[in-house]
Amino acid sequence: YPEFPSLSPDGSTVVFAWAGDLWAAPSRGGAATRLTAHPATERKSAFSPDGSLLAFESDRDGARNLYVMSLAREGSSLFSGQISRVTASDRSQSLTGFSADCKSLYFSGLHEPELHRAARMYAVDLAPEPTATGSLLGGPIRELSGAFGSTPRATPDGRVLFFRGRYEPERPKYRGSGTTDVYTMSLSDNSFQQLTTDSANDFDAWPGPNGSTIFVSSRGGQNNLWKLPADSFEPNAK
Repeated sequence: YPEFPSLSPDGSTVVFAWAGDLWAAPSRGGAATRLTAHPATERKSAFSPDGSLLAFESDRDGARNLYVMSLAREGSSLFSGQISRVTASDRSQSLTGFSADCKSLYFSGLHEPELHRAARMYAVDLAPEPTATGSLLGGPIRELSGAFGSTPRATPDGRVLFFRGRYEPERPKYRGSGTTDVYTMSLSDNSFQQLTTDSANDFDAWPGPNGSTIFVSSRGGQNNLWKLPADSFEPNAK
């Protein structure tokens, strides 16, 4: 089945993974164009804020790492250009998107060798390759924070949304000490605000319209989409 949809900044195009490759189609419906054709598996993708680049995950060089491709449009169709590798790690990485200034990619992963460690949040800066091609390569991987967390996503006001806890979306009925909650982090002073406190799992948060927060929660018995209004958080949040 089609998986991992990502929407272009103007809302006109959706990119999705199907049968191990990436495809693009008009969000209102229509023919899909193939962006990748590789024997490896491509999964999650994310548009840059200006719509000129598409970042994506692929295991074409071993472990699942991050790549970017340039994009071109012809009418309502989207076509891929040059593909460049951004990270080179022997550990799998889970892409979440671009930073607000389009200079970095955010992702989460288990980069620490110790057992029983949770995921941490990372960033990798994009820098022009010193050749005439003008393609992009990544710099050193750096931690966004020393705190554990997953799926860091940039907000327009300079914060990062993420969740922390034991991630088990296949157990929507679970209630216990390991459930996940949504947080926000300020990149300017590394301060945190907990947004959700429900006993169910709250995870995979996205910045929504007008400053709201959209997230997945099993608080209704199954995983569904929920929304917090702008500048709000649940009672007893720290």
